Amino acid sequence: MANQQPLGPLGPDVAVTHILVVTDPARSRDFWVDVLGAGHRQ
Repeated sequence: MANQQPLGPLGPDVAVTHILVVTDPARSRDFWVDVLGAGHRQ
């Protein structure tokens, strides 16, 4: 019992994800890479 994960309000089989809808994919990619550093490996 001590190793059980606490259950969220939606139950153990539910995952919440986010979807971003963009009108300009290239501009969105540039923002994520240039401003937020997404995709850069150390």
